Amino acid sequence: MCDGRTFKLFHMNSTKLIPLITRYAGFTSLALLVYFLFMKLLNLSTVVELRFLNFFIMFIGIRYFILRLKKENNGTLDYLQSLAYGFIVAVLTSVLFSAFMFTYLSYIDHAMLEHLQLNQPFGEYLTPGSAAVVLILEGSASGAIIAFALVQFMGRENKVAQAD
Repeated sequence: MCDGRTFKLFHMNSTKLIPLITRYAGFTSLALLVYFLFMKLLNLSTVVELRFLNFFIMFIGIRYFILRLKKENNGTLDYLQSLAYGFIVAVLTSVLFSAFMFTYLSYIDHAMLEHLQLNQPFGEYLTPGSAAVVLILEGSASGAIIAFALVQFMGRENKVAQAD
């Protein structure tokens, strides 16, 4: 059984946590957006395989968030909370980036959407909305895997509080 002091050690104040999650999700989605625009500038935006690098951008964003969370909790990570918060950062990042891509495919670059519809499997069913949903699912799934791996790894190098 844990007393109030132990409980407080592992639980950040929500007035600190929500802006922290929003900030890291915003920075990570901004990095994804800059990467996409850079690929567009190099005429590589239709190379779907380059989406793989989004995984590393998401990895960096979630890693820095968990490091900050660890710092805010005096060097300690609560396993389940860190995992959940990392997942929330990934979902929020994915939602923000997919909102941009929805707007981009709907109103800015119809040619890219047509290219994807012609050249990708199941492309005939692709709409800006379905692309946004796929981006949310893809980003959330990869973010969950990243958060799980990071909490496992970062917890091993220092103390991790196990759930009771």
